[in-house]
Amino acid sequence: MRMKILGFFVAATFLTTGIALQAQEILVCPEVECCAYESPTGLSVSVDYLYWKAQEEQLYPVFLEDPSNDSGSDQGFLVVTNQKFEYTSGFRAAVGYTFPCEAYDVKLAWTRFHPRTTGNYEAPVNKGLIAIPFFDLTSSDVPHAASLVSHWHLNYDMLDLDLGRQYAISPCFTLRPHIGLKGGWIDQTQKMQANDIILGQGQPQPIAFAQGTVDRRNNFNGIGPSIGVDMRFALGSQFGLFGTVTGALLYGKFDLTTVVFISDTLDNNTNLPIGPKTLPMKTSGCFVSPTVQILLGGDWATCFCEKYGIRLGVAYEVQYWWNQLKTLNSLPQLFFLNCPTGNLMMHGLTVQASFEF
Repeated sequence: MRMKILGFFVAATFLTTGIALQAQEILVCPEVECCAYESPTGLSVSVDYLYWKAQEEQLYPVFLEDPSNDSGSDQGFLVVTNQKFEYTSGFRAAVGYTFPCEAYDVKLAWTRFHPRTTGNYEAPVNKGLIAIPFFDLTSSDVPHAASLVSHWHLNYDMLDLDLGRQYAISPCFTLRPHIGLKGGWIDQTQKMQANDIILGQGQPQPIAFAQGTVDRRNNFNGIGPSIGVDMRFALGSQFGLFGTVTGALLYGKFDLTTVVFISDTLDNNTNLPIGPKTLPMKTSGCFVSPTVQILLGGDWATCFCEKYGIRLGVAYEVQYWWNQLKTLNSLPQLFFLNCPTGNLMMHGLTVQASFEF
């Protein structure tokens, strides 16, 4: 699947370049001077430093019994906890070519963002963590744990190929609408370890200190069309404000795997210990995954010798993916019928540097 995606991008690069070359032949080159808000023709390279936080829904490792409920009643609230998230560095590298007359340009960008986070959850005094992934291993009681550690790893690698054209709406305002292809892979791994799991509370032979692990993988490979617009408003000869809005629909395959293990369990009929148990679950399916990218910031740009350009920018960027995580915590969810889905959001600081020649 990933080789097919790369093949699509190679073929699309040659196709879009050929279209732009034919289009420039019917355009007359106006004689303009090089200005800060105009891009010199020719090759361009850029590198973006990303300092983002990735946040994913439905990564709930545990329910926490409300510490404020000291009555011992079953009517207390359950506090849902999510995975801990932190800011992590990444990068985006791009190469482009602007054809003579600044009529059309082609750009290929690769975004790489691989955050890793760890969440440690400790049960409050006289309370317990309800270990969600172990519900299907026994029906004799709700599994409680003294502590749980959850490691989450995201591999985000995405390619963007677009064909655009810059329009000078006024000497201070330019627009660059573009269309193209977006494709790549988003691999997620969540590994959890629960300690001192209590099963069979109130039973003749409860299990007081079982240990459990969970290995959950959610991998997505997809490709699809994208459309968007880049904008820049010049503030004087070199400084300006810029923004980008891009949307895409990727059709791809989700591969889900969950393996739950617990060191000891109770028989559902006799409530007697029956030893360790492993519950493997695996499924896959093809779906459309929509995404949107929004970026807003300021930059400094200049050109010299009428052929070279330098641009430095700082922006706040958001990338939002709908229905990206498809949890697989229980057997009824194997075929996505009742499967809760989680949206993925990556946001933070983007520092840009580009050179055009």
